[in-house]
Amino acid sequence: MGSDVSMILLVLEEEIHPASDTTHVQGRLKSPIQSVHPRNSQPSIVNPDKPHSTILHPSQPLFLVTDHMPMRQPSELTSQDLRAPVSAMHNLSQNEESRHHSSSSTDTTSCTDQTQRKASGILFGRNVKQKDMVSKGIIDHQQARQLFTSFIANATNFLPIFDPILDSFEALRFREPFCFGVILTLACCIDGLLQREECLEEIKALVAGTLFDCPATIGTVQGMMLLVVYAENTWFAIGHALQIAQDLKLDQILPNQQVQNQSGVSENIGQQRRTMRNARVWLALCLIEREVAIGTARSCRIPKIPAADLTYFTHQSLTHPPNMRFASLVEAVQVRDEFLSEITEAGDLQDTGLRRLNHMESKFEEWLQNWDAHHRDYGYDISSFQRTGLRGQKNYALIFLGCATISKISGNRQLSRAVKDSSGTLPRTVDFVMAIALKQLQLILESESYRWHLKWATNYTVLSLTFTCIFALEMSKHRDDLNAPKVLTTVRGIAAILAGYHDPFFYQLIQARLSHHPGASSYMIPEQSSQNQAGVCHNSKTRSAQCETASAAVCSTQFQLPHSSLRQSLLPDMDFTPQSPLSQLLETPDWMLNPSSMLVFDANDWQNNDTSDVNY
Repeated sequence: MGSDVSMILLVLEEEIHPASDTTHVQGRLKSPIQSVHPRNSQPSIVNPDKPHSTILHPSQPLFLVTDHMPMRQPSELTSQDLRAPVSAMHNLSQNEESRHHSSSSTDTTSCTDQTQRKASGILFGRNVKQKDMVSKGIIDHQQARQLFTSFIANATNFLPIFDPILDSFEALRFREPFCFGVILTLACCIDGLLQREECLEEIKALVAGTLFDCPATIGTVQGMMLLVVYAENTWFAIGHALQIAQDLKLDQILPNQQVQNQSGVSENIGQQRRTMRNARVWLALCLIEREVAIGTARSCRIPKIPAADLTYFTHQSLTHPPNMRFASLVEAVQVRDEFLSEITEAGDLQDTGLRRLNHMESKFEEWLQNWDAHHRDYGYDISSFQRTGLRGQKNYALIFLGCATISKISGNRQLSRAVKDSSGTLPRTVDFVMAIALKQLQLILESESYRWHLKWATNYTVLSLTFTCIFALEMSKHRDDLNAPKVLTTVRGIAAILAGYHDPFFYQLIQARLSHHPGASSYMIPEQSSQNQAGVCHNSKTRSAQCETASAAVCSTQFQLPHSSLRQSLLPDMDFTPQSPLSQLLETPDWMLNPSSMLVFDANDWQNNDTSDVNY
């Protein structure tokens, strides 16, 4: 699903940069991006230097005219055109041949014409109401309710940005058709429903319109954030969501609320719900931006959330348990960012690296005990997803910080040689991080609740798990004393879990590393369940999964393989040999400092994967 959602966001980016180079590094993939256009768009221009990439036509209209829409005579203008001159010029420049083949032409603008314009997605500010997916018949009402309820109930554990009353099915359907459509689209993608292709096309037509929604709404921010956390290419969308959030002054909500409380100003229950919902949206945006920035070794744009704001947010009467867990994650990632800055700015860590990590572990243990006690007081069982997730967050933080330390100590040495060096603190640092990595993997294997919720996990959550697996495999390959059989058994268990995840790339990446591990020569790839994933294939850097049943994995229909060819095609398609670019990349310590770099590689120019010039 990640690649499908990324292509939705590509439509948004290309509305602003229609003729720019399509090779970008956004989120975790650096590749010639294959643009997917809304229905009935003009032909694309193919970049001859990048045969698998396309860009929008320079004269591509912002709002597209569908085939069923009556075409006007070339000289005709309407009152609607006067309100959107640019769109009018695009519409008037439609191909003459398409005019002749139009089913009808009108000299005046009729009510029917206006109705069809609305249905086609032509927007003129917020005065034109768009039909939602249910009204258009893309998804029937009963199924839409089931998808909506399932997604809100489960995805809230990872991104609690919706209020059960303010953001109900009816409220979002009629107030925020874009956000409503994103929810249904993601739910279809996760469940592998056949309607997902039509839903994706609908969202592509809506996402560009968010650039010109006036006034901007909280639903636009919510919808964009959902696309961000389930997409591979995220930087542009994060910047877009951040700009809208700042326009709505979401960053001022928590400080202003504390001032109002101190002055004795009270709000009614409805206002309080809106305030807390908007505060959750802002905190979610801060968390996402910081996670992606840290994971790609960049600086964060959003300032740190003050501890007083998090404390105030946690103790509000309308803060329910998922929000409490969410506040704990915001605090954890900010603490992690502080420690990462210390590692980056430190001089030689050869003598102090392990001592620093022990100090960081004690600080995160305090964080864990504090928030775990809050969850226990709410009644959560020790084996619940919420409390298991807290322990996992602590482990991931220490793994990333430990990897940054290993990278700093290794310097310019080849990683395989550096970790074998018995002098200094590097071997003990590797042992420290390996112990935590195996502890985290075992935690997931033993937690039924956490494994079940992984179906709804965001891409970055699964990326963290994949990174942990690859780190463990790489270290056990270079160090004979790290109990490689135990590592292989544990990683195989994680791979079996990820085989059912809607984005097949993470499973494939782990399997590719397993297949070339010295101790895994006798390992057979487990058969994937047809309930979740029917097949996987590649074309350049685009991946997809075959969708032959209603429960097949999410994919683009351009590249398909039958289920029977999965076992034969998986490893050859990945083509990861010991001399492959990814193997070479993992031989350097840089990938530990920048975890997402393991997913950013090019078979031709992986050495030149410089992402420092990417702005958002």
